[in-house]
Amino acid sequence: MVLRSRCAWADEDGIKNEHSTRFRDTFENVFDISNPELNTPFYAIAGNHDHSGNVTAQIAYSKHSSRWKYDDFWYTKSHTVNNVTTQVVMIDTVTIAGMAYKDHVTGMIHKNESHPMQAHLGTQLQWLEETLKSSTADYLWVVGHFPVYSQCEHGPTDEIIKHVLPLMSQYKASGYINGHDHCSGYYFDNHMAFVLTGAGMECCYSPDNLNNKANPGEPWFRMDKGKNQGDGGGFASFSVNSTGTQIRFHMASSGAVQYEPPVIKPRAKRSLLVEQAA
Repeated sequence: MVLRSRCAWADEDGIKNEHSTRFRDTFENVFDISNPELNTPFYAIAGNHDHSGNVTAQIAYSKHSSRWKYDDFWYTKSHTVNNVTTQVVMIDTVTIAGMAYKDHVTGMIHKNESHPMQAHLGTQLQWLEETLKSSTADYLWVVGHFPVYSQCEHGPTDEIIKHVLPLMSQYKASGYINGHDHCSGYYFDNHMAFVLTGAGMECCYSPDNLNNKANPGEPWFRMDKGKNQGDGGGFASFSVNSTGTQIRFHMASSGAVQYEPPVIKPRAKRSLLVEQAA
């Protein structure tokens, strides 16, 4: 399984329709299905550049591809292996953040709160709470394009901290995974992991928000323009069993492990530890 939470396209304006050749040129041909390791589902969620185009067309492309999986603007998937269940909750953070976009000419961040998608903000947040509340998964991850926390150029996202983070804490999520900032980072706060894995393209952005007070201190691990870990890009992997989820950050050039934080405990065990500490 591959989670694709970054902007999916090199063109900054997204795509126009479900028959766009860019699905072939930037997905099917790049992640070659003849490679057994890439013949796996790719679960997509929209980023800011995707919303500049036609996100509905990206959802519709799921009908034309055996690997591209994009059920709706927000959706959830659960995977059970050896009686251990991991649930991944995919959210549209661009909607939550007010359809925010950056003007690459001026560098200013703008919001488009009159965008039709904004009418669905309340619906998405209600769905998110209901989904998290009803989860019985051993591991429960929220995935979105914009970060909760980040040391890099775009930095933490106030709206996600306000609307999403309290729900994650209340319903004992395992953590949050995102892209957007073209760098890597790992934070651990309030018994949750925050995995920034956006270094798959155009690495690396500057650590302009390293000391941003909205972040819970400095990241435990970082790869950015100020500290590149000896490589020009990277990705993260997740290994799951009954005792814990092991997150690893890897070098793009060789796949070698850059950083391996402590395992994330199953939610039931984490709850017990919290109760004992109290």
